[in-house]
Amino acid sequence: MSYLVQKSIPFCIRIREYDYLYDGQRSLSPKVVFSNLQVGEIQILSKPRRLPGIWEFLVATRLVDGKLLVLITSRQTKQILVDYAQRWQIETLFGCLKCRGFNLEATHIYRRYCLSKILALLTIALIWSLHTGQWQHSLQKLPLKKHGRPPISLFRQGLDFLRRALFDLDAQPQLFRQSLNFLSCT
Repeated sequence: MSYLVQKSIPFCIRIREYDYLYDGQRSLSPKVVFSNLQVGEIQILSKPRRLPGIWEFLVATRLVDGKLLVLITSRQTKQILVDYAQRWQIETLFGCLKCRGFNLEATHIYRRYCLSKILALLTIALIWSLHTGQWQHSLQKLPLKKHGRPPISLFRQGLDFLRRALFDLDAQPQLFRQSLNFLSCT
């Protein structure tokens, strides 16, 4: 983070609620500093706090599951939480492309021309899987786990359905035809 500060590069990084912050007088953990936050409430500290080597602003909110989301940032604004939420969607996208379904890194493709083609194909496959997962979810909702989320994502549900439909194409061609309808909308 010191490098980002030194080069004046704006940043927003999540820190653990047990990391210690220094306000000039004492060290406290974010868990203590933001202990009064209710679910959905946002608090931006008016003065910067110090993490090892840098002084920056803190923004926090209490998530629906009761966990504390604490961001250290070079900007003091509520927009940081919106930016962080978008970043998380991008992280999820790359997770699906890299390790949770398509194993993009296993291709070992590095040439720009080939990489752009495979990314285009994977994007279509990802959207197809997501739409198929939403369709499957509307037909049969998966039971929620104790933490309140389904056992698999909509993407995974759709990808698994498409795999089954492709491997069982001779026995049940209508399943695959139904899932092809989602490609006409993308």
